[in-house]
Order: sequence, then C-alpha cells, then structure tokens
Amino acid sequence: MNAKLMQEIEKITKDLAPPANSIGMLTSAEMSYLIAVAARRGAIAGWVQGMRTAAISAKRQNDILSDELKDLQAQLNVSERIR
Repeated sequence: MNAKLMQEIEKITKDLAPPANSIGMLTSAEMSYLIAVAARRGAIAGWVQGMRTAAISAKRQNDILSDELKDLQAQLNVSERIR
C-alpha cells in the first residue's frame, strides 16, 4: 500500500479513536456510525490516491507519446528534404 495512503488511514484512525485514558462503552449505533465514517473516509482516501496515481501515469504516457511524435516529425522532415 502507498505510504501516503497509509498515512491518511492512520490520520483517520487517530481522528476517530477515543482520547487517550478515556473510559467508556459504545452503543451499537455509535459503533455503526464510527465504522461507516471510517469506511467513507477510507474509500475517499483510496479514491484520491488512485486519481493521483492515474494522473502520474497519464502524464508519463503523454510524455512518451510527445517524444514519439517529435521523433516522427523529425523523420518526416528528413524524408521531405531528401525528395
């Protein structure tokens, strides 16, 4: 798992965890609420990380295609000069 995503999950966990040295019990409804919030936040964090990864991949692919286009244009210019 990506380090940045792991950091985000740890942050979510700390945000939802009870304060240190606290004593108490959670009702079923409270526990369900915390699980739902954690799941939503985790899903959003995962989606954001996926979008970042996709953007980086798309940029790399775009750079490769741009380089290939430049090479093809250079080859075309050379072949036109030969004619």
